[in-house]
Amino acid sequence: MISGPVVVLVLEAPRVVEMVRHIVGATDPLKAEAGTIRGEFALTVTKNLIHASDSEENYLRESSIFFKEDELIDYYLDVQDDI
Repeated sequence: MISGPVVVLVLEAPRVVEMVRHIVGATDPLKAEAGTIRGEFALTVTKNLIHASDSEENYLRESSIFFKEDELIDYYLDVQDDI
C-alpha cells in the first residue's frame, strides 16, 4: 500500500469480510481462482494490486490507518425486491 496511489474504502454488510475475500482471491496469486482480482491481475504475494482485511479485528486496525471514525459515512441503498 506504499508503492503508489491507493483507493481506500470501507464496506459494511453481513459476512462482508468473507464476501470480499472471495472476490479478491487467495493471497498467493498461484492459488487464487480464475476470475478473482488476484487470480487475474496479481504478480506475487507482495505485488498483488489489492488488499482486503482478513478479519474484523484486522479491519479495525487497518481502517484506522486511513480513516478517523468521524470520516466514515453511513450510506444506505434502498433496493426494491422486484428490481
